[in-house]
Formats: sequence, C-alpha cells, structure tokens
Amino acid sequence: MKNVVMKDARITMTVNMIADKVPTMTRTLIATPAELLKVKLQLQSQRSVAKRQFKGPIHCARQIIRAQGLLGMWSGLRVALLFVESFFGCSCLSRLSCLASRD
Repeated sequence: MKNVVMKDARITMTVNMIADKVPTMTRTLIATPAELLKVKLQLQSQRSVAKRQFKGPIHCARQIIRAQGLLGMWSGLRVALLFVESFFGCSCLSRLSCLASRD
C-alpha cells in the first residue's frame, strides 16, 4: 500500500472532534468500574474496621455484581460521561475561538 499525502491537507473540525471524543469516551467506559470500586472503598474507610462492608476491591466487585448484576459496575457511567462531555465542550469552544481569532 502506498501512503497518499495530499497537498495542503487539513484536518476538519469534525474529524478533530471525533478524534478527541472517541478515545475519551473509551477511557471513561473502561475506567468507570475501577473508579466505582475506588470510591466505595474510600467511603467505607471512614468507618471502623468492624463495620466495613467490603474486604477489598475483588470482594467489593463481587458484592456489586451479586446485588446489581454485571452492569452495576458501570452504574456511574452516565455521570462520568457527562463530566467528560463538559470538558469536551469547553475544548471545542476554545478551539473555535482560536480559529475565529486567526481570521
């Protein structure tokens, strides 16, 4: 296969936005279960050892899956995506303002 190089090739704003959004959403999808476990374990660390619900991250994951099913591991996904999207929107607005200032 030949590499094709176009003269004066520029990445459009749409392609740039997709290239920014897809990896961010993928990372969020992968990281949400780990974040959920981290938060649950951090919150219970304020209790005495005898009153703690989870013994560790694997025990915590098993309890969540037993109570809510496998999709329970992604129970905070909507909020995480909303959080990420707010940064994405700010990023797009700043890029647009930079483009507008160049003209």
